[in-house]
Amino acid sequence: MELKMKPIIEKVGKLLINVLIFVFLFGGAYFVLPYASLQTYTESSRVSLMFPLAILDHGTARIIDWSSYQRNVDLYKDKIISAPTQKEYYRLSQHEFLRLTPAPNNVLKLFIYEEDWHCWAKYSVSNGIVKPISYRIRTPSVMFIGFPVALIGTPLIGWAYKRFFRRNRTREKTE
Repeated sequence: MELKMKPIIEKVGKLLINVLIFVFLFGGAYFVLPYASLQTYTESSRVSLMFPLAILDHGTARIIDWSSYQRNVDLYKDKIISAPTQKEYYRLSQHEFLRLTPAPNNVLKLFIYEEDWHCWAKYSVSNGIVKPISYRIRTPSVMFIGFPVALIGTPLIGWAYKRFFRRNRTREKTE
């Protein structure tokens, strides 16, 4: 009975190892890929038109994008949140919120959570004028990239391990 179970246990063990490798690769891609989308801005940089800014419009927090702000700076100049209130989160809708926190050197860190995407932005505000610093985003497309990475990476890691392991075993036998 014990001899019959050994091949099954080995197959299940290999399957579990492959599943774990797949999960780690997918998770790694999911968390690392948004850093690949990181944009940092200098004075001469072109700012993404989707760069978000937090404003208070009649006491309600809203998000506007960079293109809206650029079209009418004077309209938003007094509405830009330059110092967050004591609230930690501003609710945008039932499943969406933003968090605005101050950082050193008059920098604001903006985090937007929506059901299917997250966004991080840093900017400074001086006299209602915004200076973008950085921006990154995580959208559902990250999953579409993470899945092939894990799907291709899992057998590659298995192949590399077998090749490395066999090479070491061959060396040990010859020594």
